[in-house]
Amino acid sequence: MRRRPKLPPVFANRNEAFIIFMLALLSLLGLIVVANPLTHSSASPEKWRLTIFSQPPQTSEIAMPAEKHLLVTGKLGPAEIEWDDRGNVRIASSTCPCRTCVNMGWSGEAAVICVPNGIMVEPQKSGAPAVDAVTR
Repeated sequence: MRRRPKLPPVFANRNEAFIIFMLALLSLLGLIVVANPLTHSSASPEKWRLTIFSQPPQTSEIAMPAEKHLLVTGKLGPAEIEWDDRGNVRIASSTCPCRTCVNMGWSGEAAVICVPNGIMVEPQKSGAPAVDAVTR
């Protein structure tokens, strides 16, 4: 009777399986922390910084407008900025060729940018530091 030779493990030995399990567990815990709504600030921005990158660049601070629509003129022409009741902002219409900014939709925490038209709307929360990173 011939004995079969012992084959090496196909997937992993015990130590490697333990490491893979721990990495999967840490990834799952990280996903739970990131997706948890309690870890995110739910306060809507009080002000927005509107920057139009023309020559010379124009910057202005905007509180919640009463009519919730603002018509600005960028490099390529007019663009309409719109706010909702929860403090979210979007570019409702623009004269840029691709209209990517319009298709981005509503944003409450991130900046809304129309690159071809040179328009950027950033939320400014009170108490937030002015600089979020420094590189050398």
